[in-house]
Amino acid sequence: DDAFPDALAGTPLAVAKDGPLLLTPGDALEPTVSGELTRVLPPGATVYLLGGTLALSPAVASAVSALGFTVVRFGGATRFDTATIIADQGLGNPSTILEATGLDFPDALAAGAAAVKADGAVVLTDGTTQSSATAAYLGTHPADTLYALGGPAAAAAPSARPLVGSDRYQTSTLVATAFFSSPRAVGIATGLDFPDALSGGAHIGRLGGPLPNTDPGALSPPTQA
Repeated sequence: DDAFPDALAGTPLAVAKDGPLLLTPGDALEPTVSGELTRVLPPGATVYLLGGTLALSPAVASAVSALGFTVVRFGGATRFDTATIIADQGLGNPSTILEATGLDFPDALAAGAAAVKADGAVVLTDGTTQSSATAAYLGTHPADTLYALGGPAAAAAPSARPLVGSDRYQTSTLVATAFFSSPRAVGIATGLDFPDALSGGAHIGRLGGPLPNTDPGALSPPTQA
């Protein structure tokens, strides 16, 4: 819950597994999350942990197991590795890939629901440079359709279709327009922080809508339009 990278790629995974995206401190399982897991899941159900042991400690995994659930961890040495592991092991290597910088959150937050709509995955660039993990993954899937969300990703992946606005709010609405022609639902979250949009992305993705973001003080003009 205190860092965004591992969860950025989790939205399409959550929808694919017909589950929510829950947030917990990295050192111990949050009690409200424990309560929700036991409320919603039958014994023996699978709980996916996103990120390595530095992100979600072994204590978190042990606590989930103690509740009677099967733990599957998708975690690599870096945030970039984790995203490609989710694309591979979690989503079965979809043919549509959305790239966004892994050094900040706004562009990738909009990518999650769009990836659901496109039956795709979210992978991360190292800012304006292509990360080695992402480059290796894409190299093994040369026929994939690629989108680059936001200026940093577009610089890192010049062969991808760019969706780049003048700011994070316009970028998120460009993504919504590109992937959703007539949605019946739209989610809106603050573009200045990440937790609400992480869990909200899985929710609106399941409803088939986009997740544009906004300034929390007033509805941003691109989102209003």
